[in-house]
Amino acid sequence: MKRKIFRGIGAVITAVQTDRRFSVVPRMRHVDATDFSAARHIPIDLDRTPSRAANWGDVEVDDRGIDARGEFLGCAMSPSQLTGYHVTSLGGYLGPGWAEDLARGPFLGAVFLEDGFFERYRAVIDPPDDPWPTGKLRTYQLTTIAYADAAENEVYRKRRYAGFHGRLIQWKSPSIASVQLFDLTGAPNGPWDFDLASPEHCDPDPPTATGESALRTDSPAGAEGAIFVNLNRVAEIGGTGPKLPIGLDQG
Repeated sequence: MKRKIFRGIGAVITAVQTDRRFSVVPRMRHVDATDFSAARHIPIDLDRTPSRAANWGDVEVDDRGIDARGEFLGCAMSPSQLTGYHVTSLGGYLGPGWAEDLARGPFLGAVFLEDGFFERYRAVIDPPDDPWPTGKLRTYQLTTIAYADAAENEVYRKRRYAGFHGRLIQWKSPSIASVQLFDLTGAPNGPWDFDLASPEHCDPDPPTATGESALRTDSPAGAEGAIFVNLNRVAEIGGTGPKLPIGLDQG
């Protein structure tokens, strides 16, 4: 199947070409100072997202999050004012039919980079004392997935997923589980019911790093691990986050 995996970073826009093309410098934690050195610039092109790229191989950045209707979430002047699961939040998206205006959106926030593109800039993303995903988070908590609009993807066609840390509370059927989700601060939310075998709810083939595990249909009650939730399902349950740079929504 054709899919892309994206890694989320906090970033500050530092050089602008157009409302959709600009450079950023990483800022993983809100308490860190911003280093604007030219060597740390990462080029961002919001026309190279799953919804806009001319070719799937051109995708470098994930799209914005969606609301319960499936429409892209709009921007806000401050990223701390954003509600919903925003994925990439930088940029001035005002809504369907409106011309984008970078001056109306946050210059500090989240951008989710395609895995290969992310690795190309990994050396400037990692804080020297706390490598990505930073703050003792799991990799999947800052990871999203997008499937191509390709016939070979069958039921996964155009689906998108976001990674969460989850705790399986109880089984309600052979595949439907009550799961509590945790935000980046470790605060629990839910529980909600997810069908771990259905692509309408979850991706059954989640990307996890060495030492990480995922919740699956054979996981026991009480198990904790990765769960990649369909963005439509995230919108249905009112999921929020992640606020990047890490800690932006605290205090």
